[in-house]
Amino acid sequence: MMIRRHQTALVNKRFGAGFTLIELVAVILLIGIIASTVASRAFTTGDAALQTARDDIVAAVNFAQQQAMDTDGAVVLAITSTTVAVSRDSVPLQFGSVSYPLELPSRVSVAPNATLAFNRLGESSPQVFTLSVGTETTTVSVSAAGYAN
Repeated sequence: MMIRRHQTALVNKRFGAGFTLIELVAVILLIGIIASTVASRAFTTGDAALQTARDDIVAAVNFAQQQAMDTDGAVVLAITSTTVAVSRDSVPLQFGSVSYPLELPSRVSVAPNATLAFNRLGESSPQVFTLSVGTETTTVSVSAAGYAN
């Protein structure tokens, strides 16, 4: 009987070794901290602000173009260094929950200030806008056909 207990204890020690729940939670926590640190360094807030401002301007150009093709009246897109506005006959327009003029994300500046008028065919004068946050920049091009990219 003594031999059997000793053998059972050896078997339990040899095959029962594993990770405890606390050890597993600690490893998962460390992996999460490392992943969040790497992700925060890979994506700066300047990148996000630039992308948001770029998307806002492209959406405003597309909205102004659609409004010009759908209705009569002068549809105008006005872009300043910190805002984008769409209006028809000098009345600001609203698209869903977005009311124009729309403030661009803080720290983002746009150059040059410009006003684009869209005709009944959705055409406008070509323009290139440069958006910047610190040293990071991106551009939005509006073609003569009124398309933005």
